[in-house]
Amino acid sequence: IDRDAVLATLGDGMWQVAEAYLSSAHPLYQAPGTNYTYDPQAGMALLDQAGWLDEDGDPATPRTASGVPGFVDGTPFAINYLVSEDSERQGVAQAIQGMLAQCGLQVNVEARPAQEYLAAGPAGPVFGRNFDLAQLAWAETLEPPCSLYLSSETPGPYPQSPLGWGGMNASGYSSPAFDLACQSARLAPPDSAQYAQWHAQAQALFAEDLPSLPLYWRYRLFLTRPDACGLGNGLLADLELLNYGDDCR
Repeated sequence: IDRDAVLATLGDGMWQVAEAYLSSAHPLYQAPGTNYTYDPQAGMALLDQAGWLDEDGDPATPRTASGVPGFVDGTPFAINYLVSEDSERQGVAQAIQGMLAQCGLQVNVEARPAQEYLAAGPAGPVFGRNFDLAQLAWAETLEPPCSLYLSSETPGPYPQSPLGWGGMNASGYSSPAFDLACQSARLAPPDSAQYAQWHAQAQALFAEDLPSLPLYWRYRLFLTRPDACGLGNGLLADLELLNYGDDCR
């Protein structure tokens, strides 16, 4: 997936390729040591190794399984891609659909209302963990959101899943090393060296395992006075905390 080309489909605006679950503007951002730049030839080589072959030599037809565990030989690599109905996200999904088609993957873009496909499980396909690919967005927060990928956040029936269907880890990513790093960061004092070190470790593990592919950041601009405080993630979020001047602490 060529994320720079994806951004080009969005036109002018405040966009930036996302390399992690934190933007590069975040004070705790850690540049990923694992490189996953656009390389379709390498991707196709990995598909060959996994047994998904382009046996007819026709890039217009999907690859098929050959000795892939759990699949009957000849099964086409055809998957569904869930996305919301707004034009921005559909444009991104269609661009990615074309890129994956070049590698021999048949991707069927399925547009649904966000409140439908992002509904709580088990009915909602994303958080019910009944999907192939899904495109969704999170807002960046001051506290790095490593908790989105904790194994304890995997949605599912209770008690196998501690949070039941209320968990946020739709990918089902489960890594004891990541859990340790994220939980240690969340328990460390925010002004301590350990806090930054554990968050850096969590980001490095995420980049290595890549349970989801960060696509892009959409920036929002706010005009404010220099002595203002309490501006939240949304224009009117935490409105009661907005203040200015000597009353700011």
